[in-house]
Amino acid sequence: LSLLNRIIAVSASSSNLQHALQTISREFATTIHADWGGVITINSAGTTGTIVASQRTDMQPTAMPMGTIFPFPQKLINLLEQSSTLSIPDISESGLFVDILSKLNVTGLHAGVLSIPIVDGEHLLGILGVGVRQPREYSDSDTTLAQRVADQLAGVITRMKLERTRQRLSKAMEQASDAVAITKPEGRIIYLNAAFERLFGYSQAEVLNTIPTSLAPENAFEHINTALRNGTDWQGQMDFFRKDGTLFVADVSI
Repeated sequence: LSLLNRIIAVSASSSNLQHALQTISREFATTIHADWGGVITINSAGTTGTIVASQRTDMQPTAMPMGTIFPFPQKLINLLEQSSTLSIPDISESGLFVDILSKLNVTGLHAGVLSIPIVDGEHLLGILGVGVRQPREYSDSDTTLAQRVADQLAGVITRMKLERTRQRLSKAMEQASDAVAITKPEGRIIYLNAAFERLFGYSQAEVLNTIPTSLAPENAFEHINTALRNGTDWQGQMDFFRKDGTLFVADVSI
């Protein structure tokens, strides 16, 4: 219970999700007396895996560095989708991981491995794995705890993917040549890109968290406000003012 409480605390409070995965992997491996723990995410097509956490409990470097991407065997995905846990007493005697180990240039490894699918509903997000540097059978309590840890990891991985998507969208908007602004329903600006600053002549500090009535003539935002209230799209031309008072016409899409 104390482990799960620590994991929940780390999952909820950490702004560095990569660090959270590392911490959770190490804590779980230490609790069940394993030598290492890690997390592999699987792409939506189910064709590649990416090591997003890899920790030895003695804090020494691992043979599988973070960020490594490798082809993921379909037969292993099928097995994980059908089973809640996958316990392999000696990985060297199992053909399931041969392809993965060869891609990672790991040979002669005798290890007892416990792998647990990390799922979001019916979608396989990745795998939580722990292992020891010798053959080992895992107990029912080990697998039960692993499943509960994997449930927590699903939330962390989902947050990580959402954050990466947000970063990509933010980068795309920053690089856009068109002015982009995001507002709350009442019209208060919560985001604007560099093109917006260049076009209007205002800095972010001057406009963020304000309702920009000075940017356009009175009642110019009527169509926009109606679209925002109704949750509908709107396109058209509008008059705007730059900071220096210059009037210009712009195409607008909401």
